[in-house]
Amino acid sequence: MEALELDHFNLPVAIELSAIDASRNVHRAYSIKAGHDLFGDILIEVRWGRIGTAGHHRRYRFADAGPAECFVRRLLTRRSSAFKRIGVAYRQSAQGPINR
Repeated sequence: MEALELDHFNLPVAIELSAIDASRNVHRAYSIKAGHDLFGDILIEVRWGRIGTAGHHRRYRFADAGPAECFVRRLLTRRSSAFKRIGVAYRQSAQGPINR
């Protein structure tokens, strides 16, 4: 997986990843969306699962940008090692600001 630029964590941002290998029946999606809530905290929503299913999701809240950016970098580092774990690398399918 190519290095993803977080652009100093300008919010809101969305990162979409996918790992697909039809011969191995691997069809995975992974997304990270980050933005501010009404109270100024940073919310990070992570979604993952098989493409075409509801999948799973989890939300995290951070008071400061530093820990939030560190958290997102750890998530992306974990995704970058997918080839060793599942035999298919995640590819970036989209990254950029969230359109409102």
